[in-house]
Amino acid sequence: MLCATKSIKTLRSIQVLLDENIGEDALALCRHLFENYLHIVFSLARPEMMSHLIDAPIGIKIGTHDFFRHSNGRIDSRRIVRKKDGEEFIGHISYYKMAESSSHSEDVELFDYIYSFLSEHTHPTFSGFELLVNEEGKLGALSNEFQAEAAFFSICLVAMILNEIRNIPSISDGAKMDIQTVVRRVAIKAGKVIEAAFDSQKLSAPFAILRNRLITLI
Repeated sequence: MLCATKSIKTLRSIQVLLDENIGEDALALCRHLFENYLHIVFSLARPEMMSHLIDAPIGIKIGTHDFFRHSNGRIDSRRIVRKKDGEEFIGHISYYKMAESSSHSEDVELFDYIYSFLSEHTHPTFSGFELLVNEEGKLGALSNEFQAEAAFFSICLVAMILNEIRNIPSISDGAKMDIQTVVRRVAIKAGKVIEAAFDSQKLSAPFAILRNRLITLI
């Protein structure tokens, strides 16, 4: 529920950026939506791992846990040890591992394609630099790119998040029915957008995978 709530705040931020025609930075926030989705999927699929994902990192901050130290004194940040009994926890769970835990086979492929694309607009990358150069070859911060892509991906990702929320027992049956109605509408319309965008041409791999994933929401 924390991840879902964070996602709503992120969606509001994306809307502000789109209103200002700042699409590329909105794509960076779409990556956060995808990360929230993967956390939700992992939490639902692997509840026994919550002590690794949540308790151990909190323990590092409050002093009940510490990073594993090798005999030479070198710190291993990928291993966390609870001080009181020496129990060991995983210090880092990758987003790929989270995607692997999903009951939807498309999620691993989505990670391979969509996550890498969204990351190009989160970190400095060569492919992202071209958006900072205007037609005269000069650097500029006023280019307006990827508004449509950011709007589309954010809506699809939030629909995926909402669909997973239906698996939380504390959600009322009425809310689950409302969510199902909204998610189904989004999936149908998003599928039509994908088909129209390619107009009888063969879908590229990322959009073919996304379309297949959206079909599972209907």
